[in-house]
Amino acid sequence: MMRPATSSPPFRLLRHFSLAGLLSILIVALVIILFYRYMVIDAIHELGAELSTSTATSALRSINRDLERFIERQDDAPASRGPEKAAADTAARQAIDGLVNQSGIVRVEIYSRDGTVVYSTNHQQIGQVRVDNPGFVSAIQGQVANKLIYRDHLNPFDDEISDENLIQTYLPIVAQDSQRPIGVFEIYSDATHLVDSAAKSQLIVSPVVVGVLLLLYLYLLAIVRKASAMVEFQQRRIAERTQTLEVLTTKLLGAQEDERKRLANRLYEGIAQSLQAVKLAVEHQKPADDVDRSAPLVALIQETIDQAREFAVELRPSALDDFGLLEALNSFFNEFLLVRSNVVLERKFGISESDIPKPLKTIIFRIVQD
Repeated sequence: MMRPATSSPPFRLLRHFSLAGLLSILIVALVIILFYRYMVIDAIHELGAELSTSTATSALRSINRDLERFIERQDDAPASRGPEKAAADTAARQAIDGLVNQSGIVRVEIYSRDGTVVYSTNHQQIGQVRVDNPGFVSAIQGQVANKLIYRDHLNPFDDEISDENLIQTYLPIVAQDSQRPIGVFEIYSDATHLVDSAAKSQLIVSPVVVGVLLLLYLYLLAIVRKASAMVEFQQRRIAERTQTLEVLTTKLLGAQEDERKRLANRLYEGIAQSLQAVKLAVEHQKPADDVDRSAPLVALIQETIDQAREFAVELRPSALDDFGLLEALNSFFNEFLLVRSNVVLERKFGISESDIPKPLKTIIFRIVQD
């Protein structure tokens, strides 16, 4: 038997959509959540920077004169500082320390013009030089700088890890007589309440986004499921109709071949045999005057017999039923070469007679014949 042609496996629309759709939903949800987080962080930074700048400006205004004198005294040698200057420094430090825990201020630092931390509520920072600090650079040039610092994230201004949620604000300390910055005033404002509010809003928004996308996914899945069922139903109907058409075609071809076989048998065994008998009778008939006038008639009868046999072979070659397809093709090729002597025909059969299904033999012969 001949091997049936292999077909590609059916496309599983529902399965592919389920996997691709779910993956797409998760990716879209993640992108939306990350984008929302970015927008919230940006909003916190803007709002926190505005509040922190307002707080820092108010605090600086209240102690600006003390800070101006304090920074100027830092340039004096320690031996030249008298008791009055020491008392003034102490008063300035107390004024600075008094800002902490007021209006959410967590820490205060004072920079001299050369970037040295001349005072900090965190005494470990005093004496450090941060001339390359971007916040200090912006402030000493007369600009306000702000930075939102997350817990457990690196602070790019100070290159240190923070354990709090803070907003870092740098303001220039301007001398009243020269109107130019002589130092930098830095505060750290507590932004925990803003970050916590953002985290709570994200906890609310994330499930809502995921829920809405999942509902959309389920709705689309239902549509695809219905479409897939309709496609499968149509495919089954097409397959059934195709099978019915194949059966009808096979029956039609079989009926045509049976009719051709019947006509061929009648031509070959009926008309041809009768004409053969007439030919023999004419050949053996003796004329009265011993003049044979039957030769033209015999030739015409023989030509008619040959035409009947050729027509019978064209209708249904007997070799196809008696010897099989390969022998019938060989016989057809021989007759073809008798008519087309100038044609070179190469015969090569790569299959044996037993490997050809019986229903296909007639179809193959008709294809070659046409």
